[in-house]
Amino acid sequence: MKNSMFLLSLLFVILFSCAKDKSSITNFNEESNNLYTDLSGIISKNDSPFYIEGPTRVPKGKTLIIKPGVTILFKAADIDSGDFWWHDSTIDVGFLRVDGKLIAEGTQTDSIIFTKNSSKPNDYWGIIYFSETADPNSIISFSRIEYASSILDIESRVIGRCITCWFSNVTIKNNLIQNNIDFGVYLSNSETIVENNIIKNCHFGINTWAFDQYAYLQPVIRNNIVIRNRWMGISIFKPNPLLENNTICFNENHGLHIEIIQNQKSINNIIWGNGNAQVFLDLHATIDLSYSDIEGGWPGAGNIDSDPLFINPQNNDYHLSDESPCKNAGSPLTEYNDHDGSRNDMGAYGGPHGNW
Repeated sequence: MKNSMFLLSLLFVILFSCAKDKSSITNFNEESNNLYTDLSGIISKNDSPFYIEGPTRVPKGKTLIIKPGVTILFKAADIDSGDFWWHDSTIDVGFLRVDGKLIAEGTQTDSIIFTKNSSKPNDYWGIIYFSETADPNSIISFSRIEYASSILDIESRVIGRCITCWFSNVTIKNNLIQNNIDFGVYLSNSETIVENNIIKNCHFGINTWAFDQYAYLQPVIRNNIVIRNRWMGISIFKPNPLLENNTICFNENHGLHIEIIQNQKSINNIIWGNGNAQVFLDLHATIDLSYSDIEGGWPGAGNIDSDPLFINPQNNDYHLSDESPCKNAGSPLTEYNDHDGSRNDMGAYGGPHGNW
């Protein structure tokens, strides 16, 4: 009798443990037989660090909530020789695909960390990829995303680069995105909100791209600090984003790079100290750039060419000093007023969204 009770108790424990398990292996892409681990539910601080060992997805119709203070450790691998190719059977890194809803909201004092499980300098994990079925209420905020890479050809015509949005209109705000081998944020055919982020030490900071028929889309890129990236700060290759109150400084090549777009509108930005061109126009592109501080000058209403006098850029403090010529020098239209009602301050801390 005692043995029977013990076996029943053991069976109950096993079943209860299985019920708590949030993941299961599924053949997501039948055509290529790529395996994903399904992940949904809640990851709390008690579960931290939480390990993602391989291709993982939030399934369509499901929600993954990551609570403040959680560290997500992705399995990393040596990528010194180039990007990961999805069709390569030797790929062995962790990454997260979102077909459903991801709510990853940290706080100012207790952020979420997405990073690698390795201290080796050439090791990187994969990407966070929002697919076309991702819930538009998905958000990553008050998080640190670092040491991500690229996964090429993740599905037909799709390249994944760090945080990638493919026909997905989610929110990426109040994050520190740094030290990625390729991009910080990559938007394809999307109207994502990219706001109040610091993006640094990547190859490209922010990039947008779209098929010709989706050139009318307007992602929102505002109040970001895009600094010290190894190639370009912000690169726009369709669609035509709303580009407001960004600080784009000290990137090694171009600050703002525009291709093809006619009459790209950009306002209230600071573009300063970039290594090659502050603003570069390619392939017959044109730009309506106004009320901005551009080193070397640029034609347009309200533009200036003056040292922005940041408080302490060497220590990543890009607030404006009291003597800055960029204070109260942005657009005089009330819709661009600072959060305190005063005239717009150029750069990332100005405008109605600059209180961060």
